[in-house]
Amino acid sequence: MIHREVADGLERLWNVRVNCIWEADESSRHGEVYIFDHVFKQECTNSDVYGSVVKPLVDSFMEGFNATIFAYGQTSSGKTHTILGNKTDPGLFQLVSNQLFQHVADQVDKRYLIRCSYIEIYNEKINDLLDKSNQGLTIREDIKGNVLLDAREAVVDNVDKVMENMMQGNKIRRVAATRMNERSSRSHTIFRIILESKDANQKDGPVHISYLNLMDLAGSERVSLTKAAGERLKEGANINKSLSVLGNVIRQLSEGKEFISYRDSKLTRLLSQALGDVYGSVVKPLVDSFMEGFNATIFAYGQTSSGKTHTILGNKTDPGLFQLVSNQLFQHVADQVDKRYLIRCSYIEIYNEKINDLLDKSNQGLTIREDIKGNVLLDAREAVVDNVDKVMENMMQGNKIRRVAATRMNERSSRSHTIFRIILESKDANQKDGPVHISYLNLMDLAGSERVSLTKAAGERLKEGANINKSLSVLGNVIRQLSEGKEFISYRDSKLTRLLSQALGGNAKSLIIGNVTLAAEEETRSTPEFAQSTKTVKNKTKVNILSATEETLQGYQNLTRDLETRLKKQAIKLKEMEKQTRVSARDRKTKNGSIYCRALSNGSLGINTEKNIKTSYFWTLWQRIT
Repeated sequence: MIHREVADGLERLWNVRVNCIWEADESSRHGEVYIFDHVFKQECTNSDVYGSVVKPLVDSFMEGFNATIFAYGQTSSGKTHTILGNKTDPGLFQLVSNQLFQHVADQVDKRYLIRCSYIEIYNEKINDLLDKSNQGLTIREDIKGNVLLDAREAVVDNVDKVMENMMQGNKIRRVAATRMNERSSRSHTIFRIILESKDANQKDGPVHISYLNLMDLAGSERVSLTKAAGERLKEGANINKSLSVLGNVIRQLSEGKEFISYRDSKLTRLLSQALGDVYGSVVKPLVDSFMEGFNATIFAYGQTSSGKTHTILGNKTDPGLFQLVSNQLFQHVADQVDKRYLIRCSYIEIYNEKINDLLDKSNQGLTIREDIKGNVLLDAREAVVDNVDKVMENMMQGNKIRRVAATRMNERSSRSHTIFRIILESKDANQKDGPVHISYLNLMDLAGSERVSLTKAAGERLKEGANINKSLSVLGNVIRQLSEGKEFISYRDSKLTRLLSQALGGNAKSLIIGNVTLAAEEETRSTPEFAQSTKTVKNKTKVNILSATEETLQGYQNLTRDLETRLKKQAIKLKEMEKQTRVSARDRKTKNGSIYCRALSNGSLGINTEKNIKTSYFWTLWQRIT
């Protein structure tokens, strides 16, 4: 309790002990106990909080991950003190800066560029606290969905400069006195640190860039306590409204809602990357590795109806990983002007333990092969793609024939596992005989495990469910064997695990997204257990480099496109031939044991012996006609 609360004679209404908070009066209206990862008592310092929960997050930020830290609570609860601190108890702001520049000083083999910006959200208007003339900023988004602001970014190279920018911004931040607080924050603020790093010994090496947001939210308040009026009342209303939207967004995310109302306030829109951003947090770094030459696999796992297909495919308002990966890939290709790329894709499904090509209806029942290096191969059609639209076109083409059906638990239940593979080949545009990097990215949508008692499946649906559950059971066994360090791994017990052999313990970086529904007890327990066991699996990854001449890469690209063109022309020609043979069938005549067929394209062609017919291409057509 703060000094004002003690002076006002207020009673302690909550107890704190061992990471729990509960109401002191057990006969109260709720009597609930709230359990958290960490709960700190009143006597703790900001340094205690920092060492326990903040420092690991900052470590990740310095490794290249984006991070956000924000303080939330009612007005006068100590949020600003947590972020800013004072001379005797430095806040997270000072402690983060100390850790950051100590890290930079220790890394003598790296070069760094550090910038910072500072903005506030006041009455739903975004203002630049480092530039008084830069007010009413507009939120923009790039093609990857990243939220952008044209706020001033100041270059900083030591702790003092960071603190100087913070203090400069705080001079114009909106604060005012209310009955509950002498210096009440009237706006939300975001101090952003942008960290760029690269190897000092590599002139053209990759650059890691990450963002750390330190947010000080204004506190929720009741007019009956603050006695606010006029401008203070308007400010409080806007603060409460934005915090209410933040609460709604958190609830929607926790319930797995399809649509998240980020756009209902400036605060939640700016926080969209920090709240539930699956792609930016965990997928983007994996795709970055794929574009550097590493194999990668992403798959969604969970019971039926838990949202796996939505995670992969998304919808118009919430693009799935499929769209986001494609956007990132082709943006990368567009940015790399000194490299040449060849990109192909394939799409297959595993249905009742049979592998089918979703890009070619005639290419069903595929056989798994292995090369001398143990890589798993399939003779699935590979389509050359050079933009996002072509990737999406192939995905939609395949989804038209993918097996889905209605069950009691899901209107469009996936009845097969699918694997969409993107193959990326790249080489230096200035080296004629330079090496070629080749990498594979697998986007997998696994069918969900299901219980007959819930799905009410029968007949064909029952058979499908049995095969789905069997393959997922084998997948679970493989994960267990790998986590236990077994010598023999039963990859060959199902088509799914055999195709996943490189992703599980092999040459690939893998990401498993566990989807759960809060309405299922047993299945929701088994999914986290499965996900936790996969964390102990160790893969052996390496960059894939092939030696190839300029002519080989160019020739392969030309050959692939030429074959596609020829196949399309052949398909058109065959349709025309079939149309004409239906017409010629009405005119065919039999005379003296001889058979006459009208020519399909150039006049009349007489074939007068059975021997000639059997050895002719027209024999097949004649059989079809008769």
